[in-house]
Amino acid sequence: MSIEMQADRALIRRSARSVRYLLVTIDAPTAPTRMKRPTVNLSFVIDRSGSMGGGKLTRACEAVMHALGRLNPDDHFNVVAYDHEVTVVTAPAQADAAARDLAREGILALQPRGATNLSDGWLKGCELIASELDEESIARCLLLTDGLANRGIVDQNELADHASALRQRGITTSTFGVGADFDEHLLGTMADRGGGTFHFLSDAEAIPRAIDQELGEALEVVARDAALVVDAPGVEVSSLNGFPTRVEHGCTRIELGGLISGQVLHAIVKLRFPTGEAGEQRKVTVSAVDRAGALTQTRVEQGFTHARGADVDAQPRRREVDRAVASVHAARARREALAMNRDGAYEDAGRLLARCRDRIATYAGEDTELRRLMEELDRRRDELSRPTESMYRKGQFTSSMNSMKSRSSNSASMRRIQSKGVTCLSMTAAQYQALEIATTKLMAPLAALHMRVKHRALVSDGLLLASPLSHEQESALVQRARGQRQQDGLCLIFTEHALRDQWFSHLHPSFGAAVISTSPAQQSNDANLAAFGAYELLLHSLQLVSPRYDMLALLHEDERGCLFDLCRDHRRLAYKLDAMGLCPSCRTQLDTCGIDSAAVDAASAIVASLQREACPA
Repeated sequence: MSIEMQADRALIRRSARSVRYLLVTIDAPTAPTRMKRPTVNLSFVIDRSGSMGGGKLTRACEAVMHALGRLNPDDHFNVVAYDHEVTVVTAPAQADAAARDLAREGILALQPRGATNLSDGWLKGCELIASELDEESIARCLLLTDGLANRGIVDQNELADHASALRQRGITTSTFGVGADFDEHLLGTMADRGGGTFHFLSDAEAIPRAIDQELGEALEVVARDAALVVDAPGVEVSSLNGFPTRVEHGCTRIELGGLISGQVLHAIVKLRFPTGEAGEQRKVTVSAVDRAGALTQTRVEQGFTHARGADVDAQPRRREVDRAVASVHAARARREALAMNRDGAYEDAGRLLARCRDRIATYAGEDTELRRLMEELDRRRDELSRPTESMYRKGQFTSSMNSMKSRSSNSASMRRIQSKGVTCLSMTAAQYQALEIATTKLMAPLAALHMRVKHRALVSDGLLLASPLSHEQESALVQRARGQRQQDGLCLIFTEHALRDQWFSHLHPSFGAAVISTSPAQQSNDANLAAFGAYELLLHSLQLVSPRYDMLALLHEDERGCLFDLCRDHRRLAYKLDAMGLCPSCRTQLDTCGIDSAAVDAASAIVASLQREACPA
């Protein structure tokens, strides 16, 4: 466990109030491999209203049944379904085999019907958690819906207040919104105030992975009810990220929620100083605490000095803090502008984003990352100054929330992976031959990024797999791989079976793994399998270099001859592999993450050379 703190500037004005920012980076401890994890007490609350037809309820039920299989017998769970009425599918029970089998029977019997009494369904799930609540368990309610709350409590503020009160009792709320018709601001606020995570799922196929990810994080909590305690006498303290705060014993407590093994979290503390005499010193102390005392040696201090205005204006800025602060200001502005756009206040949305952009411009100078952020705000201003589609707004809202809370684009926590080792597992002879070439060729540039790579065959005896793979089959592959690999940081599993949504790969962050389908490359006459394997190895392994690396956020729809071209059209795969490089925007973002873009360039060139050697023009 470690905590680091940086201030944007150390001098403050003597004759006027000054605002300064602290960037606090928390590196949570890593759970020992053999340590017994805390028990969990979970409620799965499923919307079964009429709109959940068309596969959504089916996928939700599959996801819950799969999640039950990951629980230990001493864990507790309950299952609630709601439409205009609330049904307790499974009363609170320990997760032994008999209880899980009984739950599956009830879950399989669910059918879509009726309206959406979200509040009563959610509160019933939390009530059932409370009936089995104890100090040692991780208590979490997982609420899934695809529609608007139109029965029971429908006011956002009232629901958010309930979420906050439940959090104080030790019950976290995470929310899952499916499709285009739910209220992202309601679910986002409930998760925010409830100490959990908001997940936007564009379609039914995304439900199982999101539930699996949320459960995986619940099972890896190492610090419950973590908080920053800021001791700053006479100074106004707030959280720029929007974490809940309260004053306790003269200090400000910023509630962070549960921290998972290896999580890296960036919290920005806003300080508003009073006036003072030139030379007067002020000290701010920040400590990280949690319920059980897992966070140790976590007290850091920062001094500030009152000075003349000219000296304050001339002091250098700490650019890393400026970038973090600007990123959160931009995310907050996007979130507010999206609400305005939804309500038809298009000009107000545009003006809000313009003001944020202009504010960043006052200190951006020639900083590349801050300039990129300003350009993004210009684009969002143009987009939100006119009507937008619901799915676009939900995607942007999710992006802004994740940016504020140190989460990746798929709502997973940023985390440090302790080992720099990558294991590639092949399931067929053709894959094995291709990956031998790929791993050998990439050995040097990956070593320059301080990574090591191993490659071997995956023994898959007894696994009956179909194409495309279901989520359960992917999970079975991951579990088999975990049983065979050593304690490396990342496991890449190559299969010849297609993935259900036709993506090249699926991340399984709670397992430190990705399942990669070589089906598109094998079906193409032009794409080289070794080049494709090298491309996927490079793309995924970069997460070992920096916890800030977010592969999904870097992917872009337009073709730029870039490593991060999305390539939805698999017929373009050969062109993508041949034209491998880095576009200026992605290069800047990698540099910002602390990743050596020159080493990535060298690795990208190897991918392209493998493709050209096999399929010359």
